[in-house]
Amino acid sequence: MKNYYIKRDTNKKIIGAFARPQYEGQKKLKETDKEIKDYLKKKSEPTETELNEQKIQAKMRQMAIEALKVEGELPADFGG
Repeated sequence: MKNYYIKRDTNKKIIGAFARPQYEGQKKLKETDKEIKDYLKKKSEPTETELNEQKIQAKMRQMAIEALKVEGELPADFGG
């Protein structure tokens, strides 16, 4: 069973979970603990801001590929 060494904010909310202790006396929770399961689930789901950033990055890449094709720096059939 995996343990997570946790870091909390001033409101006692988990803000970090680590495989190894980051400081002496750091509290650990088992992977089956509801609080750590909720934290890990939340961390695995991208936020709206992260999703928007991914969209921006994809669009920027697409625009860069098209510009490089026009400038002849990439082959016209480059799909990237």
